[in-house]
Amino acid sequence: MSKLKPTTGPVFIFASGQRCGSTLLQRYLCSNPNMIIWGEHDGVLNHIFDQFDRLLEWNNMFNHQFDTFIKEGYNNFIPNMNPPVASIVAAQTEFVRNMWQSPAKELGRQIWGFKEVLYEVDIALRLKTLFPNAKFIHMTRNIIDCFISLRHE
Repeated sequence: MSKLKPTTGPVFIFASGQRCGSTLLQRYLCSNPNMIIWGEHDGVLNHIFDQFDRLLEWNNMFNHQFDTFIKEGYNNFIPNMNPPVASIVAAQTEFVRNMWQSPAKELGRQIWGFKEVLYEVDIALRLKTLFPNAKFIHMTRNIIDCFISLRHE
């Protein structure tokens, strides 16, 4: 396998279901000493990004309180004041980095990513926004072959 540059963005593998070959691809990519593809994690980003979306909605409703605080100080109505949108977006990126990139770097692996069967296009688009240099691989397999494979397991 050719040596990948450390500046390459994360690699995300989205599989359309169990027994599609994503684990085999994960193992192949992890054979590169500069790369680690973390395994499935029960689709937790669906829930985490939903919560960030809720925080962004909340911020949209009450961001005027932060603006008032900046302009006029603490002696105003500010109970729903939160950091600006840029901070919320940065927190999403940092969550993903801390969860998967930081442990990869601790292992000496500069290229990182994960595989998951429980994500749809909305998560891919969110990750692409957070990590513009990311690479995405979508894997699918004939459903009948998946069932046959399950029978043998």
